[in-house]
Amino acid sequence: TPQPGDLIFFDWDQDGTPNHVGIVQGVKNGQVYTIEGNSEDACRKRTYEQDDERILGYGMTKREKRPGRGVLFRAVLPKKIYRVE
Repeated sequence: TPQPGDLIFFDWDQDGTPNHVGIVQGVKNGQVYTIEGNSEDACRKRTYEQDDERILGYGMTKREKRPGRGVLFRAVLPKKIYRVE
């Protein structure tokens, strides 16, 4: 299951190549909530079914706790994108 802060990769034309990326805001009841730039020419919150065929896979982020300063997220770009079932 993707975690908040993970990257979500989309394959709009279903050719196996990522066409778009967003950030997972959360997952609940089979729904993936995202924040995406360049979504209808704006930054938008979107919702997808977790088994949506357009979701190519997810990339994890490295979470670093910083005392007194919250959590820092750093993207860890995957060598291979994995589909999470």
